[in-house]
Amino acid sequence: FDSLTANACLVIKGFVKNAKSVTVSASFIHKDKKNSHIADNEVYEHLKSVAESLHIKYEPEFFERTLVGDFKHINDTLYSYPITKVKTSGNLSLYGFPNFETEAKKIASLIKQDIISGKYRYKDNCVYVADSGIVDILSSTFEEFEIPYFVAEPFEFESHELFVFIKLLFLMVRKNMEAEDVLKFARSGLVGLDYDMVDDFENYVLKYGINHNKFLKPFVFALDTSVAQNAEEVRKEICEIVKRFSSVYNETMTIGEIASSVIQFFEEYKMEEKLKVLEDKQESLNKQRHCYATKQAYGKAIEVLSMLSQFLGEQKAKLEDFYTLLISGLESADISLLPLSIDQVQIVSSADGLYKIKNLYVTSASDGNFPRREQDLGLIQDSEIGALEGLSEKKIEPTIKTINRRERFKVFELLTFATDKLIISFSEHVSGGEEAKMTALMQNLASLFSDKEGNDFPIYKIYNAFDDEEAPNLKEFATKLGTKRVALNYLSEALSKYRQGINFEQGSYLVHSLYKALEDDFDEDTKKWFLNINQEKSCSEIENAKELFFPKGTTSISQIERYFACPFEHFATYGLKLKEKELASMRALDVGDILHEVAERFINFTKTHENINIERLASNLLKQVLSKEKYSEEDNRILIKILESEAVRLCSNLYAELEVSSFKPYATEKWFGKNGEYKGIELNKENNIELVGKIDRIDQTDKYY
Repeated sequence: FDSLTANACLVIKGFVKNAKSVTVSASFIHKDKKNSHIADNEVYEHLKSVAESLHIKYEPEFFERTLVGDFKHINDTLYSYPITKVKTSGNLSLYGFPNFETEAKKIASLIKQDIISGKYRYKDNCVYVADSGIVDILSSTFEEFEIPYFVAEPFEFESHELFVFIKLLFLMVRKNMEAEDVLKFARSGLVGLDYDMVDDFENYVLKYGINHNKFLKPFVFALDTSVAQNAEEVRKEICEIVKRFSSVYNETMTIGEIASSVIQFFEEYKMEEKLKVLEDKQESLNKQRHCYATKQAYGKAIEVLSMLSQFLGEQKAKLEDFYTLLISGLESADISLLPLSIDQVQIVSSADGLYKIKNLYVTSASDGNFPRREQDLGLIQDSEIGALEGLSEKKIEPTIKTINRRERFKVFELLTFATDKLIISFSEHVSGGEEAKMTALMQNLASLFSDKEGNDFPIYKIYNAFDDEEAPNLKEFATKLGTKRVALNYLSEALSKYRQGINFEQGSYLVHSLYKALEDDFDEDTKKWFLNINQEKSCSEIENAKELFFPKGTTSISQIERYFACPFEHFATYGLKLKEKELASMRALDVGDILHEVAERFINFTKTHENINIERLASNLLKQVLSKEKYSEEDNRILIKILESEAVRLCSNLYAELEVSSFKPYATEKWFGKNGEYKGIELNKENNIELVGKIDRIDQTDKYY
């Protein structure tokens, strides 16, 4: 034990009363040490009270590990007062980084350098992650550096593709094909649909407001387009899967029968074959952890279904109840992963089971994360616990103070597990993106040592994982990069910076040497890409600007306004021709367009009619516009109701203006410029660019327009 609760004491007492022999092992800081106050000898005192209650003489044997170098000084003096400073033996290093991506690259680079030099094996290294949210970033970085690793915690089944597939399948049946579930299901790797076709399917569904039963019928809009044809193919495939799944269930079935029918569906769907395809893909991407989880996923799902059948098999249940039981069981299921090799770097988020590690890397050591600190803001505060203790005359634990003290002691122990190197680092941002501060522990450690010249112990601030203050030679530089894949990525970044006028961190000689060393490994596309980077080009001009922005030799008022409002939006819209997804639900822009067309139709109607019933006319015009645009009435019911009153108000105002004005409507929506009734405005004679557009409305009197 490194902490001892009341329940743990009861367990020990139970063993003593029933076993021939009981050995209790506990860790704490001896009361004679200068820093014993950080643990308050909690374990020692609790064990003493257990012994006294059992009438056993309390004479524990003390064992102390033999520590050397910086580790001994940390063990003896961390958190003690006054501070005793000594010269470092070189075991400790402290780093700060702007973000965890750079931190992960630096850690991977340091490990790889040790491996290449032959000093250590992968198994000699352990990475303790104080912020578990960055495990995926660290894993992908190790894969890039070709470092074998093992994450020493179970893989949560609910994050696996098979869990998502099962959950969405049940949701589509239960919620009558809700669009959100259908779109997620279409993108599942276990459905295996073409991604481009799924993109078309999603765009079609959003544009025409397809939902619920509309998925069960062939699509009817824009059937002559490739988007509609691709969307229909995807719809058929999904409906076939749902139909096959639904056919194995009926309302009279027991839990055991439903479980058997789900297994039957898996067999007919050839789920094991589809998981093997997914596994091969993960293996090709070097996703070791996910690959190993996929190997066990099917067996874990069958295990949960079999347990439901075994314990609740005879009980009848609706699909809703079975879904709740199944998802609950799958969510609580973990896939235990075993190391694929003995020689791997361990990635851990708990110090349990660690002992005598040669090199320990502590990452994301930000304030509040390392040691972990709980705030005194729970349902019951420490001050209230103290008051209750006074009333009940019993000790109530743990308090927030006790929990935080235990966390601090765990960290204290962790720092002495390494035997050769202890590297502690933090990032200025945690996994959630929030800003973070360096843990006070790093400052405390720095205050215990001076460097070998007697100066203050440094906390290195690193902005580039491969950059050093001293210019390294070519061999050292290559060793830091570690693998060709990392070297190619670094080279592409360096040459991109060169093209932007930013200096290399490592100097042109090293980058040029790296380029020459890797040149034989370039494929044709890579060679062309690098050659293109090396060409000096001005970033101030776009050579094909007229082709991009004025392909017809024209521009419009809205295009010019868009440029002065936001040049990048202008480039994305008119240069790259990017468009937002078309949605069946109305946006503010759609409301304006709808009312604009209602106004146009109303004005044209007044030119040929008198004695108008404005309310009825406005309502009819709105219905005509909405039916043309194919907006989903189901999704926009409330907004359409608001539009009806707004259309009446707009038409009433327009009619009132016409009644008191000498101007009468002459025309609406008249084009000027190329192919229009009226001449455009020449803006640029050299490039022959003309301003064109549409006049919303033209009024006239006997003399004026």
